[in-house]
Amino acid sequence: MARTNKTKYAILGFLSSGPKSGYDIKRESECCIGCFWHESYGSIYPMMKRLTAEGLVTRELDTEGGVHDRILYHMTEKGWAELKDWLRRPPDPPVLRDELLLKITFGRHGSFRDLAAHVNRCRIYCQDRLNTLERIEQRLHENQSTHPNFPLWLITVNMGRHRANAYLAWCEETLETLAELDNNHMKDTS
Repeated sequence: MARTNKTKYAILGFLSSGPKSGYDIKRESECCIGCFWHESYGSIYPMMKRLTAEGLVTRELDTEGGVHDRILYHMTEKGWAELKDWLRRPPDPPVLRDELLLKITFGRHGSFRDLAAHVNRCRIYCQDRLNTLERIEQRLHENQSTHPNFPLWLITVNMGRHRANAYLAWCEETLETLAELDNNHMKDTS
């Protein structure tokens, strides 16, 4: 079965809480779903044009935004129906593309020390990710605790935390294994 472009549903989801510009959607996506989903301006704006053509959103010029006029997008009834239909359907299985795992797969053609350095960078990234998730959760508690989506947002932050912790544990195990492999390799070549 062909995979569909989920950017459409991310945008409709953001518009479900009110009219937004493409910039607003990008900013909210970085803040709210950035730990598990990424949207670029290069995907948002063409999709907004497509959603408008499909009658799922409408556009209006907002001249009260200050120095620059903004285009605000609103969901139509058809857009609401599309979002609700998508929410009922089961999600596609996640697609994993992990360059680190690819490098480890073919790592015998390089050095174990290089692989260990890559894994160590991954460990640092995961620790940074945990710190970011902690800040996101704190902001949610401070600014969004009364929002109806608050408990759902916490669920997504919690998943990010579990993933980062699992990755950190994997990094520690892998660093030990790579050190052993490097020691054995050094013995074999001496």
